[in-house]
Amino acid sequence: MTDHGGVLHHIHLGVAVLGVVLALVATLVHRHERWPHLVMTVAMLPGLLAGGSWTVPFEVWCAVVLGTFATAWASAARARRGGRPPVTAVELLAMAVVLLVLGPGEGSGGGVTAAAVSPPGAHVHAVAGDTALVALAVAGAWFLLAVRRCVPGPPAVAAVHREPLVGGVCSSGMAGSMLVMAAIPLVAA
Repeated sequence: MTDHGGVLHHIHLGVAVLGVVLALVATLVHRHERWPHLVMTVAMLPGLLAGGSWTVPFEVWCAVVLGTFATAWASAARARRGGRPPVTAVELLAMAVVLLVLGPGEGSGGGVTAAAVSPPGAHVHAVAGDTALVALAVAGAWFLLAVRRCVPGPPAVAAVHREPLVGGVCSSGMAGSMLVMAAIPLVAA
């Protein structure tokens, strides 16, 4: 492993640990939505494993992505029934899309690209950095949404659905950690 790869590996591991810890804190802070945040914690684990140089089995990765999508759908339905904004569902959806786009082997700078797996002479449709750019865009949008929720709005805006600042900061931290993990394949290329 080169010095550049070693530094990226340590950055990835540190950011993944931060994301898992913040997801656990969000689980404690959100009294009415503990299970979606618990799913977020589980969804952060593939990044933690990739940062620790452990291989995430494809079946486990698929289960995490599908579970995150299903939880996003259930959380949106629950928010609609309760007349609340579907903020948690949007966060889960963004997390699932980032996980889906990056794949089980990417995110730590050592992922396998489509060109590396393709047989000789095969036609490859994707450039190695394309999926990382999509993941970076989704994670960036999620991060901006989460940071915006931490900033107080004008006094005329009702704060009925405003979540505690700690929850917003946890969400911003998780989004930021996913943003950094999505950027690492681009830096490593």
